[in-house]
Order: sequence, then structure tokens, then C-alpha cells
Amino acid sequence: MVRFAVPVLLLVALAATAHADVTGRARVVDGDTLEIEGETVRLFGIDAPEPEQTCASGKGRIFNCGALVREILERMTRGYTVSCRERGRDEGGGVLAVCYLGPISINEMMVADGWAMAFPKHGPDFENAERVARARGDGLWKGRFVPPWEWRDGTR
Repeated sequence: MVRFAVPVLLLVALAATAHADVTGRARVVDGDTLEIEGETVRLFGIDAPEPEQTCASGKGRIFNCGALVREILERMTRGYTVSCRERGRDEGGGVLAVCYLGPISINEMMVADGWAMAFPKHGPDFENAERVARARGDGLWKGRFVPPWEWRDGTR
């Protein structure tokens, strides 16, 4: 059984990277942006707090949630090969993509764990994951925060 499983897993892994548009070790720029092989990759469908954005914990303590979310994404991807499938380009020409650690969507995991929000501008892809995280009070949903797109527009 083991002799059969190893080749099958290898084929699945190769198939996943064969369909990737960008693959490699990721350098985390912020909570929803990676740099892979010199290419800037923005995680499609999600929006995470900006690097200097602050949030309030459930007990009202103010903390730098942008830095925390960046660190969480860094720990999630450290030492792994990331495969990304392009979904478009942003205004600056960067790749918008859904990125994976093996078969697991990093985009969905960030939203499902409560560290990012579904980004309405990109569509409904991760709205269900956000509803679950919000209902459970996971991640940022334990406290209070301004959605990142409103924070960038000046709402503090």
C-alpha cells in the first residue's frame, strides 16, 4: 500500500505545480501579499490589515494587527513551496492569485482563521469562510477592527 501511495502523492504534487502560474518559496510582504521568484503576488479575494493598522482585542487592548497578520502568514508559508494560480492583475500590474500549500488554499485559510476578510471588490469566493470565522469569533473577530479597505480610505 505504501509503495502505491508515494507515487500517487508525487503525481498529485507535480500536477498541482504543473498548473501553477507562479511557484516557489514566498517572501511575505504583508498579510495578503507575497513575493515569489521576483513576482509580486496579491492573494485574490481577500484583504488583510495593512502593516501599520491597529485593532482592538476582545478586552479592548490596542495592538498592531497588520504586523500580527503578516507574521501569521510568514509562519504559515516559511520553508514551503507555494503554488499560485493567477486570477488577474491588480492596478499596479501585480499578479492576483489563489495560492496553495499543497492542496490547501492559503487565501481561504487566512479568511477561515479570521486573519483576513473576503474582499468584496474581488467577488464572493471567500464569503462563507468569513461567515464561519466571524460566527466562531476567530482571529480578528475576537475584537474590533476596521475593514482594511475602509482603513485605507481613512476610516480609523
